[in-house]
Amino acid sequence: MAPDHPGGLTREHVVWAYRLLLDRDPESDDVIGPKLAGSRDTSELRRHLMTSAEFRDKNPDFAHTNDPTVVIKEIAPAVRLLLDLSDHVIGLNILRGHYERDEIRFVRSVLDPGDVAVDVGAHIGFFTMLMAAMVGSAGRVYAFEPLEAHATMLEQSVVENQFRDRVMFRRAAVGAASGTATLTFPVETLNSGGAYLLRNGTAPLAGNQRKEVPVVALDTLDIRRPVRFIKMDVEGAEPQVIRGAERS
Repeated sequence: MAPDHPGGLTREHVVWAYRLLLDRDPESDDVIGPKLAGSRDTSELRRHLMTSAEFRDKNPDFAHTNDPTVVIKEIAPAVRLLLDLSDHVIGLNILRGHYERDEIRFVRSVLDPGDVAVDVGAHIGFFTMLMAAMVGSAGRVYAFEPLEAHATMLEQSVVENQFRDRVMFRRAAVGAASGTATLTFPVETLNSGGAYLLRNGTAPLAGNQRKEVPVVALDTLDIRRPVRFIKMDVEGAEPQVIRGAERS
C-alpha cells in the first residue's frame, strides 16, 4: 500500500498499532487521521498509544513505569536535581548519567566563577543547576521555563541546592518581544521536552494541549551584564530569542 503520510505511515500502520497495543480496532476513521497527522513515524505513533490511559489500564504491570516518580539525583558533586523517572528520554538519561555529556563539557569550558549565564527553555533545571554551581555565589544564572510542571521542579531544585542567591528564575517563555504566546504540549508522553510555542495561524499536533503563557524579551529585563553564555532549547524558537537579546 502506498504511504499517505510524509513519514511513510499509512492507515494500516495505525490500524495494526491499535490491534497490537490496545487489542482493538480504531473506533472509526475519525481517529485515524489525527494519529497520522500527529506522528512523524512508527516510533512516534507507538509512543502516542503506549502513553495513553487506555494502554496503561490494559497493561498495568508494563505501564507502571510511566507513573510519575520524582527522585533526587546528584548530577555533579554537591549539585542535586529533582527529576521524574516517567520521563524516559530526559529523566532516565539524567539518572543514568547519559544526558548531554558533550554539552556539559562545553559549558564547563566556557563558564568561570562570577560569570553570568542565561538558560532559556530551562526545563527541570538540569543546566541551570550545573551552571549555578559553575558561576558560584558571585555569579548569576537567569532561567526561564513556561511549562508549570517543569517550573515547579526547577524551583524545588533551587531550594534543594540553596541557590536562591544566584538563580533568578521566571515562569515564562522568551521571545523577540514581551507579551503572551500559546504553548502546546502532549498530554501523555515519554519525553517531557517537546513543548513548543505555536506560530500564528498554526494548529497544534493532534492530542496536544494549549496554554497561554507569558513571553519576555531578554533586552527588557534587569539582567546583570555582560552575559557570558546563553543556553537555548526552545524547539525552533531560537531566532526569536536572539532578536530579543541584541544587547545581551
